[in-house]
Amino acid sequence: RHAFPTRRSSDRSIVESYEIQVPRHPDGTVVLTDFEWQAVEALLLQGQRRAGERLNQRDILDAILQKISSGTPWRDMKYKSGNWLNARYALRNWTGRGTLEASLCLLRELRSPETSTLTVDSDAHSELD
Repeated sequence: RHAFPTRRSSDRSIVESYEIQVPRHPDGTVVLTDFEWQAVEALLLQGQRRAGERLNQRDILDAILQKISSGTPWRDMKYKSGNWLNARYALRNWTGRGTLEASLCLLRELRSPETSTLTVDSDAHSELD
């Protein structure tokens, strides 16, 4: 389990002082699939006011996952929606509410080799019936 701060702290301490591990796909990428976004969207945005009204929250989460996994500075990241300030605010917001940690745990489960194998096996089995 990962230690996430419960108090407001700087973004640098969130990313650098706390070991946030971003689960990767087997090919090494971290970008969300449509299925993964459907699974984490409600969990991540739980209790958030005006979620997604102005900016695409999936794009913001993708940028945060890329930033954390690559170590690229906020201002050097490429953003499909918003900018580095929006991404930093979302990271602080989601971390403070505990929804980022819960979303990353769910992504770890979805991206684990056991889950991928079960999905492939169940699909293959249903096609044989």
